[in-house]
Amino acid sequence: MFGEEDLLVEESLQALRVRARDAGADERLSLLAGPGFDWGQIKASTQTLSLFAERRLVELRLPSGRPGEAGTKALVEYSEQPDPDTTFVVICGRLDTAQRNAKWFKALSSAGVAVDHRSLPAEQFPSWLNSRLAQHGLKTDAEVLRWLAHTLEGNLLAAAQEVEKLALACPDGNVTMEVVLDQVADHARFSVFNLVETVLQGSLTKGLRILQRIRSEGVEPILVLWALTREIRMLAALAQVLAAGRPRGQAFQQFNIWARRAPAVSAALSRHTPDSWQNLMTRLAATDRQLKGRGPSSSHHDIWLALEHLCVEICMPGCAPVTPNAA
Repeated sequence: MFGEEDLLVEESLQALRVRARDAGADERLSLLAGPGFDWGQIKASTQTLSLFAERRLVELRLPSGRPGEAGTKALVEYSEQPDPDTTFVVICGRLDTAQRNAKWFKALSSAGVAVDHRSLPAEQFPSWLNSRLAQHGLKTDAEVLRWLAHTLEGNLLAAAQEVEKLALACPDGNVTMEVVLDQVADHARFSVFNLVETVLQGSLTKGLRILQRIRSEGVEPILVLWALTREIRMLAALAQVLAAGRPRGQAFQQFNIWARRAPAVSAALSRHTPDSWQNLMTRLAATDRQLKGRGPSSSHHDIWLALEHLCVEICMPGCAPVTPNAA
């Protein structure tokens, strides 16, 4: 088995171990074909069973994917006369076309099965991630799943580790955006939520100071953008409900705004009109495109500058510069 996705290769190997054990392979040997490896071990390890084992699993790791002349000879010889009581597996990383056309690879493929773990297509990643969450007894909504998929795409190992962390953080199995943001940004002295509450209150100087601290502590800008987007989307909808004449108390209850948050939300609503909330939504969408490299400027510095402008606009409507992609 081979491929560029280390997680899939290792999990495939673990599944093979289970199947081999269920089939009676009570003995497992692990070999590492590094520099100076004695290829005679292949023959020795696949011919002589211990007194207490009926079958054996032999794992040969070939990190370079290039066994050399001696290794090629040993692997071809084994492929021509495989031991019926041995399950023999070779584990490699990514193999290029020349390596897959090599004599040793073709011999092993003819005698057994070649399993290629390729990178997961981007469009399949959310489904894979959702299945991974379900395996750990976790469930979440579409918004959280989109955020996790956008953040972790292209790194299955990091995604698997994140899911394991979430399983520990969510004993009830419910993964919320609050938990996800806390998990990813728990090292930041000033959390993303602290930033959101501060700018809603209209405290610009403090908000920009928190934003700078978050940036210096390595928090990803997508974390900040998602938190702001989630809040502004809610406030835009709330402003529309209030403009339609719904009593504030009922509207706050409808949008699950608890007493502790009511002052900050009320302060933000007092500074903005329904139209200005929609303008902020347009700026957020432009910043999202910029973050994904689809805007006219997408450097790391420019992303943080755009987030700074968003904070200014939330605190002081009409005062933030309008960037070309937000016009």
